[in-house]
Amino acid sequence: MLSINSSNGICTSVSPRTSVTNKKLTLTQQNGSSEKIKKGELVRLIMQSLQDLGYQNVAQQLQKEAEIELESKTVQDFRQAILSGQFPLAEELLSTLTLVQSQQTMDHVKFLIREQRYLELLEAKNTMKALQVLRQELTPLGQDVHRLHQLSSLILCSSPEDVKSQANWDGAEGNSREQLLQQLEAFVDPSIMIPKSRMTTLIHQAFEWQQRHCLYHNSEVAEYSLFTDHRCDERHFPTRTIKVLHDHTDEVWHISFSRDGERMASVSKDSTCIIWDAKTFKNLFVLKSNQPATYSAWSPDGSLLLLCGIDSNLRLWDTNTGELLYTYEGHSDQVTSCVWLPSGKHFISGACDKLMCLWKTDGTILSRWPTQRILDMKITDDGTRMVTMSYEKSITIYDIVQLQLKEIGQLQESYTMTSLSLTNDGRYALTNSQSPDEIHLWDLDERKLTKTYCGHQQGNFIIRSTFGGLEQSFILSGSEDNDVYVWSREHEYVLEVLEGHEGRVNCVIWYPGQPMMFASASDDHTIRIWGLPSEKEKVNGQMNSKGKLRI
Repeated sequence: MLSINSSNGICTSVSPRTSVTNKKLTLTQQNGSSEKIKKGELVRLIMQSLQDLGYQNVAQQLQKEAEIELESKTVQDFRQAILSGQFPLAEELLSTLTLVQSQQTMDHVKFLIREQRYLELLEAKNTMKALQVLRQELTPLGQDVHRLHQLSSLILCSSPEDVKSQANWDGAEGNSREQLLQQLEAFVDPSIMIPKSRMTTLIHQAFEWQQRHCLYHNSEVAEYSLFTDHRCDERHFPTRTIKVLHDHTDEVWHISFSRDGERMASVSKDSTCIIWDAKTFKNLFVLKSNQPATYSAWSPDGSLLLLCGIDSNLRLWDTNTGELLYTYEGHSDQVTSCVWLPSGKHFISGACDKLMCLWKTDGTILSRWPTQRILDMKITDDGTRMVTMSYEKSITIYDIVQLQLKEIGQLQESYTMTSLSLTNDGRYALTNSQSPDEIHLWDLDERKLTKTYCGHQQGNFIIRSTFGGLEQSFILSGSEDNDVYVWSREHEYVLEVLEGHEGRVNCVIWYPGQPMMFASASDDHTIRIWGLPSEKEKVNGQMNSKGKLRI
């Protein structure tokens, strides 16, 4: 098990009911509370939906029986004017509609209509009329100057196809008028002009809300029904040990995957790093050193692996041959972590000597940056943002521009941290702290702590947590009680406590691109691969007393 020395920060091995009134529809919930929905609005949405589904006669019959108009004739005429290209008429009708904001909104809406007219004139090769619209109708509105310059440049286009290409526009016969109408709907009072497919939008919003509140949601092909709330079956979450890897002879401290998810590296106290086929779990190479490593980092293309963690050096290995290529000497104290830049030709190392170094793979140090004692560091896949974690309890955020670091923010933790993870977009950071036993989720853009995850055990040892699952909606961590913990990222709720390891669980990592697999490494010398139970086990219901399938 790895711990952080308290003096120097160095790692050491240790069904609702309804009733209708004349004006409002009252939905009486089962708990006795009521929600008021305006009857007229609901009927109008139903009529719109019937029309969208092609039931015109039924919609007309409903309108006649309910004596409620879907939309006024003015709105209908306005829609038709846009879709038929009668833009002067559309502007005339626009003046009779209620907009949601001010005169500035009216000018913007006119700009959108006239822009469409201008583009259609250019498409029709009526250049003189288009120029007149540009000078006398668009420009006086005083709207988007940058867009005006773009539109002006289209006068030089040699063909209608060139106009479409330069304007990123599909022409009068394409979907441009329909798209314009949808843009305009946003500025008209929705009680007058109902947004397109409003009922469908509301249903999708309901599905999204249900998905966010589904604790086990982890599938892109989940089914939804209008008759029941969405809820994923927890039995379809990866809680089954599908493979145990026994090749190490001592504590396994860190595991990492190549970006394509095809191979896995594991580093151990036994002074080896094993390269695994992540699909077949075959041991491909055993990389042997004089001292153990505590950290591994794959190059972007997966051909190289950096190892560091015990001494002041980094070692570069060829993952296709198992050959040691280079030993990098430049730090004066323990190198704790490193990250690759997207080119695969440079990397950055962090150490307890209060330096970060930018290296070329040939061993040249291009830059040295003074800093605190770095314990962990992560970089986004596109290489634009890097985040470091220090023994001084700081999280530092950097922009990377042309191989230079620009510090853009710093957050201060209250406790010593042991690991750092980033979301794919680089906005959120996950940190484990030693005391109390907490995992913190930081919003790096807002510079604030947003969520805290509790339940696992962590004292003086390095425990590494991770994001996982579909849209990274789960938090996973090892624990000193030998279990793997899984939380709902959104709700901070412990979903699973997974048993199986017989020693402290040091590191958990999710398979890249695999929503149903992750791996954990332990002091019991093993790596466990977690996945879904087999179909036979599901059918037979081979469950243990805690509701999990027997291992």
